[in-house]
Amino acid sequence: MKLTRTCAESIIQVLKNVLINNRYADKSLETVFREIKNLTADDRAIIAETSYDIIRYYRLLQESSKSQSLWKLLGAWLILNNNPISDWKEFSGLNAEAIRNQHEEAKKKRSVRESIPEWLDEWGERELGSQWEHEIKALNAIPSPYLRTNTLKLSREDLQVRLRDEGIETE
Repeated sequence: MKLTRTCAESIIQVLKNVLINNRYADKSLETVFREIKNLTADDRAIIAETSYDIIRYYRLLQESSKSQSLWKLLGAWLILNNNPISDWKEFSGLNAEAIRNQHEEAKKKRSVRESIPEWLDEWGERELGSQWEHEIKALNAIPSPYLRTNTLKLSREDLQVRLRDEGIETE
C-alpha cells in the first residue's frame, strides 16, 4: 500500500483526536470523512483500518518506534506492515531495522505486546490465570462483521437469500 499525503494527514488527525483529545475513534473518522470530500472508498478504508490498528497497538508502536510522535508511530506501523515509507520530513530519522529489532524486543512483554496497561495485565492474570492469555488476544482481535435484518422491510430468510446470491455466506 502506498500511502498518499492526504491519507497520512487524515490518519494523523484521527490519531490526534483520539489519543490526545480523548475523542471517540468512530466520531473522529466521521469528522475527517465529512471534512475531506474527495476521498475514495479505498482511501476511507485505508484511513479507518490504519487508524484503528495504530490505536489498538498504540503502546507496542510507541515501544517499537521509541517515540511519542504520531508521525513516527505511523511510520513504525508502515514499516512493521511492510509498506513503503515516503520521503516526507515527518518520517525523517526512522530506521526500519532498529524499529523491527525494538518491535521484537517489545513483544516479549505481554502487556506491551497486547498494548494494555500493567495494572490490567496483572489483574487479568490474577483473576483469570491461564485463561487470561486467550482473553487478552480476543480484546485486540478485529471484530467479525454482524448484520441485523430490518424486519419491517424484509425477512431474515429473504436477506440471507439476497446475500447468498451475492456470494456472502451467513448463519
